[in-house]
Amino acid sequence: MGRLLEALGLLPTRQRAPAGIGGAAAHSPRPVRVADAGPGDPDHDYADASAPVRARLDALRRHPQQARVQAQIGEVAGLLDKGREAARRGDPTAASEWLRQASEKLAATQNLANYFIEYVKARATLDAMSQALKGIEDPKLQQVVDDELKRIDKIAYGTPPKPISGIEELKKSIVLLRQLLQPLVDEVKRVRAALQAKGAPLRNFAAADLAQVDRLIVQMDGAVSSNTWGLVVMAARRALGTLAPTAHMMERREAFDAQRRKTADTLDRLKAVPRMGPRAAPLQALLSRADTLATPAEMGFDEAMRLLQQAAERGEVWLSISSWVASYDQLRAAALRDAATLAKDPAAKSLATERAAIDKLLADSAAMVARAEAGGDLAAGYSAGHDGVARASVELARLKDLALSRGPILKAQALAGNATDLTGLQNSLTALRAQADAAGKTAFAADAAGELRHFASSAGQVDAALKQGEGKTALARLGEAAQHLAAARRAQVQHGQFDAALAKSEARRKALDSLPSAAALKARLAPVDAALADARARIKLPDAAAALAALQRADDAAGLVEQAAVERRRFDTEARNVDGLVKAVADPKFRAQLAALAKAALSQADALRFAEANRALAAIKVRIDEATVRSLSASKPDDPALAAAAERMMKNGGAAALEKLIADFPEKGSAKAMTAIARARHGLEFTLDAWSPQAGEIRALKVISQTLAKLPPQDVQAGPSLRRVTHTDADSADDEYQAQAATIALGSAAGGADKQRFGADLTVRGTNRPQLPAVERDFQPANTNPVERLNWATLHEAGHGLDDRHRFMTRHEQDPKYGNWKTYGTAVKPIADAVAASYGFVTAEQRQYVLDLILNTPSAPPPEPKAAAPGGLTWEDLRQGIVQWRELAGRAEVYKDQAACNTLTIGDTIYHEAYPRVWVSYPASERKKGLTGYQFRAPGEWFAELYAGYRSRKLGARHPALEWLKKIAP
Repeated sequence: MGRLLEALGLLPTRQRAPAGIGGAAAHSPRPVRVADAGPGDPDHDYADASAPVRARLDALRRHPQQARVQAQIGEVAGLLDKGREAARRGDPTAASEWLRQASEKLAATQNLANYFIEYVKARATLDAMSQALKGIEDPKLQQVVDDELKRIDKIAYGTPPKPISGIEELKKSIVLLRQLLQPLVDEVKRVRAALQAKGAPLRNFAAADLAQVDRLIVQMDGAVSSNTWGLVVMAARRALGTLAPTAHMMERREAFDAQRRKTADTLDRLKAVPRMGPRAAPLQALLSRADTLATPAEMGFDEAMRLLQQAAERGEVWLSISSWVASYDQLRAAALRDAATLAKDPAAKSLATERAAIDKLLADSAAMVARAEAGGDLAAGYSAGHDGVARASVELARLKDLALSRGPILKAQALAGNATDLTGLQNSLTALRAQADAAGKTAFAADAAGELRHFASSAGQVDAALKQGEGKTALARLGEAAQHLAAARRAQVQHGQFDAALAKSEARRKALDSLPSAAALKARLAPVDAALADARARIKLPDAAAALAALQRADDAAGLVEQAAVERRRFDTEARNVDGLVKAVADPKFRAQLAALAKAALSQADALRFAEANRALAAIKVRIDEATVRSLSASKPDDPALAAAAERMMKNGGAAALEKLIADFPEKGSAKAMTAIARARHGLEFTLDAWSPQAGEIRALKVISQTLAKLPPQDVQAGPSLRRVTHTDADSADDEYQAQAATIALGSAAGGADKQRFGADLTVRGTNRPQLPAVERDFQPANTNPVERLNWATLHEAGHGLDDRHRFMTRHEQDPKYGNWKTYGTAVKPIADAVAASYGFVTAEQRQYVLDLILNTPSAPPPEPKAAAPGGLTWEDLRQGIVQWRELAGRAEVYKDQAACNTLTIGDTIYHEAYPRVWVSYPASERKKGLTGYQFRAPGEWFAELYAGYRSRKLGARHPALEWLKKIAP
């Protein structure tokens, strides 16, 4: 045992004894020789021989533990005196023997004193460890350690003293307490190492947090070495409090980086496609905005991921329709050029109506594309836009042809100012007749026959007038001939356009008849047929413009039929799947019910109400899976098929059905089945306490699930900040959010006696003392009706998860808008200085004493100054006041006692130990804005209580927190 203690540094060796105390213990004193004595000086030789021993004895009298070996020191001095007497008697042999005994006794006493040093160190270590664990472990632990110290002191300081035995006993207790403290230290380093393994990009992203943790680890290790175990716990808790949200943030960033790489790849491919660069620019802006949001300062990862996914999806769509886009761009550019050229052609001035219609087609197509680019269906938008531009191009070609045909007409009209130019009139008529002859030989001449006959008649009248030399008459008839020719050419072009368009429309209509679902789509086919019939009728009037418009209506209606056919095909496929599921149902009555529902879904599809029809099919699948879940819950709760069926229910829109399953779940049912259903509903793992009464656990899970179901999905979505909900039916109100495990741990019972109260109902437990001062009007609760504790706790702990996801209080706690908090970590000296100054403790020793109290470091009271204590009190009175302040600041639920908080207030600041070794402060005036007393435990609790008040509608309509809560939890 001695060697083990020595190896651990708990047992000194003679060789390790300090110089001047035990350094000579291994050497014997020089013998006394009579020959050395001078005549008449018998003490001379003895004094010389005993001088080293006396020097060591004097040093021992200055030893830190000399008080513990006073008896032994006296014995050594007595032996030296006996040696001196023997030397005086001239008996050197006796003198040497007494000196030898004194030296050996001195060596033993030196070792004993050194052992007491080691004992005191070990005792201080044990005391520091127990103080560090105060408030963390069982409250009885401190008393156990105190009793153990008393027992060991009796061994070490007894008669005879046994410091080595005391050290051995202390070592056993130290090992036990280290087993409670070391895991905390190890956990900090384990989590830090795990984050170090994440890779350089993520480490750089969280560099500030990791650097803070590294500084805390250095402090923690130094505190272990110095046995400042209170500081060890303080540093470890601060480090873990930083590491958990940092790990969650890094996990979110890791997912962001993965999505960002996919998005960036999509955009790079898009940029590489000719003419698609401009389309990539807005998506690149989305990526840049996402980069801004996905930072520790913003913590906007949810929105950033949405933007990245949107950019990637839009980019993939752009890539899939890039050929359409290129075709659209080229066709539109050509159409715009043709329209601009046509606008400058004098021959097109009389075609203003037609040009306006083309401009509208181009504008409408651009608008459809713009709407698609702004967030609509890109494929549909560009398809429609392309069709619009294509029609405009056809119309432009027709107008260009018409404009060309009007050249001779314009020349004829130009002669109006010179009716005497009979030769010019004759030339114009000749040109018009040539054009008319050509029109009569081209396609669609029959459609222009009437206008061509009118032209021939007018042309004959021009001839007659010219023969008679009547220039004015000839000019008038020439104008009429030109108009008839223009009308003929227009009719030919329009009929040509109509016939081409009609052929396409009729082919498209014929294709609709061959669709497998044509019969089911009969109602949608009627508008197509009606529009085609109208077009054919209009062209015969003739009214080509109206006929073309009717063809466009036919095409639009055909597009709806084609889309309906796609939807019907999807429905039919799903209906066949559902039919197979229905036929597999064993219960004939239930099967008949499901078949009736399937028939109703088919009716909806036949009526072309596909959204309703598909929802009906999904509802059938939900009912089938619901029956499976109910059956397996009762018969085979461990069957994986139960969880799979519940998951399918949620996927098919069965949230309400799952909630009913949970509400109807029997209290004697399987907890495993119950948690599987809850997991499917909420996407979280649920764990119930196997040692608590099952009925109580199931009742509690019903309450928890019901509460979570009322929250928006984004508040409790599974992810780094929230993965699991556990419950122990103890009605202990021992509820907490475990950040590192991303777990809500609840300990309140369903229907328990403890209720969450508000307003004047908030009193210190077991008294009538208020928890809060009079609350300002804008911060008063909407009402003071109590809330079931489990409901409130569920909301409160969900609020912690939300706070972690946004790192909200970490980023904002010191903002006056958010409570004006301060969390101190290991930097608690400002608290000690403020407390010391308020009690008149100003010396370095006094301030250190207060700091030791806050650090839970055992220390002796400081020496009392010679000056009188302030306020007419004694220094001991002031010291006791500080001790009482420290005890009050660390008392459980002190934040729920306004009178106690008044006592704690220094200036306008309240300092207290929110959790063991976690110190915080906030302005005392903030308590006038409180919803509950618990709100003032710590920054995170401040947020969680307000969130619970927000979601339970306890915040008054004027409460300022509503403004920012609605932004982060809409």
